[in-house]
Amino acid sequence: GHLSPAGTGAGRQDRRRHWRRLGYHAQGVGPETACLPAGWMQRVHRIQNRNTQDRIGYCLDVLDLFLAKVVAAREKDREFCIALLQYGYVNLEAALALVDNMPLDAKAQQTLRATIRRWARNAGRSTA
Repeated sequence: GHLSPAGTGAGRQDRRRHWRRLGYHAQGVGPETACLPAGWMQRVHRIQNRNTQDRIGYCLDVLDLFLAKVVAAREKDREFCIALLQYGYVNLEAALALVDNMPLDAKAQQTLRATIRRWARNAGRSTA
């Protein structure tokens, strides 16, 4: 199931309480939310432990998350993706190799590759 919709008072209250208790916020979403490469379901990471109150969660692999964020290309996504590259969470060649698996036409895939390369150059100029 999904978490409470963002627009409801209960959803906002739950998120604030979760943030105060754990120091981060995770939001449940459906697979239709993001543009993801083929095979992404085989790469998800299952999370279940005491911290999740033994509830099961599935997290995208970092490469799949990265590609979805590059496609979205919002300013916050750009900053996040550059940090993933800068700190070594995403390998440039691995990301470029997965572009062929994105559900995009050839022109959009070419644009995606160019964006990834540009952001990788920006990551190389960033300082820790």
